[in-house]
Amino acid sequence: MDLQVDIQSLRREDILREKVRAITDEFGMFENCPLTKALDLVRRKWALQIVMVLYRSNKPIRFNQLERELAPITQKELTKRLRELEQEGIISRTIYPEVPPRVEYQLTESGLAFHLALAGLHEWSHKFYGVAFE
Repeated sequence: MDLQVDIQSLRREDILREKVRAITDEFGMFENCPLTKALDLVRRKWALQIVMVLYRSNKPIRFNQLERELAPITQKELTKRLRELEQEGIISRTIYPEVPPRVEYQLTESGLAFHLALAGLHEWSHKFYGVAFE
């Protein structure tokens, strides 16, 4: 059942993304806009939570620790989001040649700057939308 819900939500997200792309292609709006790219990154499921956990740790974190701190995230979802954030340059992944392999994640310089931008957004949302849960 969870798999069906996940597939359906992905389909809705893909449909919405395609509609937005069609509109922007038709009218040339937001083409190569850095703000649009940044907001797309912010709205991704679990992206904010992953960045916050990595920021609070102030040191590299292993996959299992991230998974525990982000419960109820699934292993598949966490892997997907970590790959996306790594591709965007927000986090770095270090693989140590050990048995079993040890993989650690941490924020990059860009990720730290991203966190500062999120802090500004947090202040703005707190001011205009009320108290945020910490």
